[in-house]
Amino acid sequence: MGLQRYLDVTFVNGLFIRFDIDPWVSTDGFNWSLPEQNPSSTNNLYGGTYGKGLYVVVGSSGTVLTSTDARRWTLQRTNSFAGLAEVAYGNDRFVAVGSSEILSSKDGVEWVSEMPSDRPMWSLADIIYAQGKFVAVGSKGLVLTSTR
Repeated sequence: MGLQRYLDVTFVNGLFIRFDIDPWVSTDGFNWSLPEQNPSSTNNLYGGTYGKGLYVVVGSSGTVLTSTDARRWTLQRTNSFAGLAEVAYGNDRFVAVGSSEILSSKDGVEWVSEMPSDRPMWSLADIIYAQGKFVAVGSKGLVLTSTR
């Protein structure tokens, strides 16, 4: 029997969600279930959030999965191959960060790059939305903030 490796866990909208290549869901943190619908992704998943009635999880190779019930997931197209480490919701938008990438979406389905054209070589590891702004942190002590 192999050892299962979970990459992250979050608590959003009353549900625990843990990540590997599937978003496992629990209401109590003890009993876990796999998605009812395979999201058709074999990429690792690293972070998730909830907003606008939608669960959004992100992962390697630009992977974004969305669900309205955290049981049936849909793979969304991002046109990014970056490893996405985390996603946050605030100010009526989702923002995902990762390996030299910042993506945003108003609906969780259509994603656009928010990176400057010179595409700096740093990696963002985490993002939150609090007190009216997004705050992202990453390599080399990088801290980015944005109100939009």
